[in-house]
Amino acid sequence: MHTLSKPFVRAFVVITAVVTMVTGVTFAALQSEVNILHGSTIQTAAAHLQLSTDGVGYANSLDGFNFNSLIPGGPAAPVGGYKLYMHNDGDTKLKVKLSAADGFISENGIDLSKVHVILMPSTGAGNNVILQDLIAANKTGGVALPNVAPLNPGQTVSFAMSVQMDADALSGSTATISNLDFVFDAETVIQ
Repeated sequence: MHTLSKPFVRAFVVITAVVTMVTGVTFAALQSEVNILHGSTIQTAAAHLQLSTDGVGYANSLDGFNFNSLIPGGPAAPVGGYKLYMHNDGDTKLKVKLSAADGFISENGIDLSKVHVILMPSTGAGNNVILQDLIAANKTGGVALPNVAPLNPGQTVSFAMSVQMDADALSGSTATISNLDFVFDAETVIQ
């Protein structure tokens, strides 16, 4: 068995000690004192869409409309539509989506693919959406309304809401859809 010579071991220990001290001094010289930001908060912007039928009192939930005396194949009813206001009460730009919730009652076999929900803004082109698509979209967050520009914070827009049926939407003498909830949702527009 071969033993290392004492001068070699001594040289190795000295070199190791010098390297350790130089590294420690260099590390200490390159390190700053600790700086802290105390009590920081991370909070999202508020997305808050509200509805109104009079443009004065806004809420998250309103009583629905009665679309009576609808004639299949005829014009949308009511004539001129029901007034509906949407207000962005949050602090971020919002894109509005529409859906219809499950749980409604459909009597006498109305073909929901032939029922049109129409939202006509006070300016510009309207949105004509099939009721069946709105029901399906309730599970996916709603149908984007292409002719509704994103709402800026504090902005209010008004619409006329009406319903129209194709002539072959039903096969009986009368039909009703009741307990139908239209769901207006909004998502933040990333700029």
